[in-house]
Amino acid sequence: EEAAALHDYLYTVRQLHGQAIDRETADAVFLEALQAPTAIAAVDWKLDKPIPAWLAKVMHQAVRVGGESSWNADTLVPQPQHVE
Repeated sequence: EEAAALHDYLYTVRQLHGQAIDRETADAVFLEALQAPTAIAAVDWKLDKPIPAWLAKVMHQAVRVGGESSWNADTLVPQPQHVE
């Protein structure tokens, strides 16, 4: 699922649009991605339905509760600086 991949990426690089982000922001982006009209619930066998609002909130709370250890782990991947 795209929202989970985005969330994992944000936990790894800790940047969004070239700006450093905190864990709360990464988790908020995850919730926003889950609530997008095009988001599809991979946990639902009927993959043609959007993620219900209640499920998006549960998934967001799960990363808020369980994501701290991942955020605190040494997973930061330095990103190259862009030269203009």
